Amino acid sequence: MDEILKIKEECRKENFPIISDEVSELLSLCLKLKRPKTVLEIGTALGYSAAVILNSCDCFLTTVEIKENSSNRAKENLTKLGLTERVKLICIDAKDYLANLTVKFDFIFLDGPKGQYNNYLPYLLDCLNKNGVLFCDNTGYRGIVNGGVIPERRDRTIMNNMREFNKNLKQNKNLRVFELKVSDGIIIAIKI
Repeated sequence: MDEILKIKEECRKENFPIISDEVSELLSLCLKLKRPKTVLEIGTALGYSAAVILNSCDCFLTTVEIKENSSNRAKENLTKLGLTERVKLICIDAKDYLANLTVKFDFIFLDGPKGQYNNYLPYLLDCLNKNGVLFCDNTGYRGIVNGGVIPERRDRTIMNNMREFNKNLKQNKNLRVFELKVSDGIIIAIKI
């Protein structure tokens, strides 16, 4: 567990976005309850959340990261933890990966570029198994999605895209959706 904390500190020192402690605990709990065999993660960064996922359940993780440097460092970190046998790390734009996906997953952790969540949604729902869980982080996007904070001009497109994503999740009749006011907002959707 000390190595996981080292990854977390490395991310914080270098200003890499990582899941909050609250989200880490909730994600871990959901994984322990669901016990998925296959997990997809969008947004690897340096591998902190991947380590949390792999230490929470006996699964195989496919994780997608667009930045080559981050992807390489995540691989190094997961190697130090002895987790590489249970991980497939893919360095590609998530939308390209999702558009060509032919496999299905029991659990998806969405923590990639917030402005793309809604574009990913049809692909994510298509590759999620029945009774599968879609766990979405940062759905409140810095407090601006629900009007708590006035967005800067550069954040308006992301805000609108996130609002559309949240609305589309909640209105989807094939999902059971739970919106939680945890950290920067969490939506957990179960495919029915």
